[in-house]
Amino acid sequence: TDIKHTLGFIYIIRDPRDISISYTHHVINTLDETILNMTKNTTGFNYVEKNIGDKIEPYALLSRWDVHVKSWMLFQVPNLVLRYEDLVEKKKEIIYRIINFFEKNYNFKFHNIDHKIENIIASTDFETLKKNEEKYGFDEAIKDQPFFNVGKSQQWKTQLNSTQKNLIENEFRDEMVKFKYL
Repeated sequence: TDIKHTLGFIYIIRDPRDISISYTHHVINTLDETILNMTKNTTGFNYVEKNIGDKIEPYALLSRWDVHVKSWMLFQVPNLVLRYEDLVEKKKEIIYRIINFFEKNYNFKFHNIDHKIENIIASTDFETLKKNEEKYGFDEAIKDQPFFNVGKSQQWKTQLNSTQKNLIENEFRDEMVKFKYL
């Protein structure tokens, strides 16, 4: 990904405290292991245990949460940064922001917007996505664990202990403040 080959992007940021819970479920780790991986400068994810047939089974390198965020924020192309929590709580408002992004930056013209927005909200409802995964599967699911698990924000308030919460907040304070998580 570079400026020459990228016209723009939409980046969805999520509270790292909630990511720790979601990602723990996704890769079947303990919370402490996940938080350690989120805060390490070098970590990776091994796909060997995922059944992907005769394809190459890659080892994916991951960065710290804050490094990932900063890497996208430094990328100088048209961009729209959305908070996951706003997608959950203010769907219609966020969809209008996405529409405006495409109209402003790429001269897109949208018609019948209200009908399309209602369709988008209905078809991307979390429970609908979860049912579709049960029926059709989902490629991002790992180890027979469903990808669509809870889909709510602020789970960290009841699932992280104070040590885990404080570690995440201390490691990622600057970016968390910048995106109004603290």
